[in-house]
Amino acid sequence: MAFSACALSGTFQDGAGGALVSALVRVRVLTPTVELGTSPVYSGILLGSEWRNVYTDSGGAFAVTVPQESRFEIRVPAIGVAGIGTSPAAATADLADLTLEWVEP
Repeated sequence: MAFSACALSGTFQDGAGGALVSALVRVRVLTPTVELGTSPVYSGILLGSEWRNVYTDSGGAFAVTVPQESRFEIRVPAIGVAGIGTSPAAATADLADLTLEWVEP
């Protein structure tokens, strides 16, 4: 099944406000656990695809491709953050412009 891709990108900083260089960023697409009509329902059990691992560059930036309008989980172990969000129906998206539900890593 083909999907329209969204290039998700963003930048992470260390505790001092500098670029978080060469940090692992893990992203996976989540799948709904129940379908009600045309709306997916996500329960406390997260089912997902395999983790995609990328690393931040010298400026703390990363980029990864996910399907448009998909729920995804992102984790950055180096700074102990994890969040769940939804990619837009757009070819590109900046993580800073998305609303994430921050969760325990």
